[in-house]
Amino acid sequence: MDEFYQRKLFLKKRFIFTDKGIEIEFKDNDGDFSLFVPFDKVGPRNDIRVFSRKKKTILRLGLALTALTLFKGIISIGTDQRAFFAATATAAIVAVIFYGYYYFTSLKYYAVPLTTSKHFQVIGDAPSTDAVDEFMDELYQRRNDYLRSKHFFINYDNDAESELTRMQWMLDEGIISAGEFEVAALKINENINE
Repeated sequence: MDEFYQRKLFLKKRFIFTDKGIEIEFKDNDGDFSLFVPFDKVGPRNDIRVFSRKKKTILRLGLALTALTLFKGIISIGTDQRAFFAATATAAIVAVIFYGYYYFTSLKYYAVPLTTSKHFQVIGDAPSTDAVDEFMDELYQRRNDYLRSKHFFINYDNDAESELTRMQWMLDEGIISAGEFEVAALKINENINE
């Protein structure tokens, strides 16, 4: 996977993988934006937050209009049965329209953390939940491969504590396995004199 597309109503996102990071192109009602995020600025996968954006005001407004329309129908039931049925049908239509708008504009996001204390967002179900999961797996695999190629070596000119700290960081980030950490720690302790 070299590119990943997302589309939801008035929102379009395109993620393009490069050797050193990910280019994010974003288009919504406010215009077009783009951002490059280097892999070494992407935070740990365990820090991803999930949140939803819902337009609760729309839902409340729809409920209020539906209630007012039904109230008007109930008032007219004794005098005009046609007005009652018309008000009931109108209330049902209003409820469906407002709930539909609320449902289709509700978005679930993954907030992918950056080391700069910011994040970028990935829509949680566009084009599908499975496709988003596959994209997130690809993102973190490429991040780990990049960080591994950049940091997984032993600098014998450095002190042992600094090298062990770096190796521990890579283990904590999931870049190297526990077995690789043990081998590297053994080599560091054997070959670096403090």
